[in-house]
Amino acid sequence: MAQEDKSKEDIKRLNDQIGLILESIGEGIFGLDIDGNTTFANAAALRMIGYEAQEIIGKLQHTLIHHTKADGTPYSREDCPIYRAFLDGQVHRKDDEVFWRKDGTCFPVEYMSTPMRNEQGELSGATVIFRDITERNKAEEELRKQARELKIFHDAGMGREERILELKKEVKRLKEELSLKGADHDNESGRHRDHEK
Repeated sequence: MAQEDKSKEDIKRLNDQIGLILESIGEGIFGLDIDGNTTFANAAALRMIGYEAQEIIGKLQHTLIHHTKADGTPYSREDCPIYRAFLDGQVHRKDDEVFWRKDGTCFPVEYMSTPMRNEQGELSGATVIFRDITERNKAEEELRKQARELKIFHDAGMGREERILELKKEVKRLKEELSLKGADHDNESGRHRDHEK
């Protein structure tokens, strides 16, 4: 009996420690059963999506937060990589989708959906780890904007350099033409003077 009580205490302590770890992680974590119902969500996940745990536990995760693409088109559960993880047993990663908050707004996410298996090795659901990549996307867009501006500046600079070279060639040609005309003029003037004598 004492051994059984100790084992229960050890299991409880281990479960408490796992719970503390899940709550301290900055990424959102969901657990889903084989039907796609939410079995758990850590504090970061709840904070990002704006729900309370009791509002999502036992509910289809896809219909709550992953039902629509960023462009507003419906996102079927069958096409959803999160859902596919517990159908095909493969890990699925995405970094170009959105999750929807309780208030109806969406945010860009990077996520990984990993299948879970029971003691018999059968698929039993999935664990989804995700993060809000709003700031990363803003930084990437700023880098793309700066790259475009740099290219425009570079192209404009190259255009100016080419134009300057063209103008220098034109000036040289005109100088040569003028010097030839000047020489011709001098020769003409010299001939006129010779005729006057």
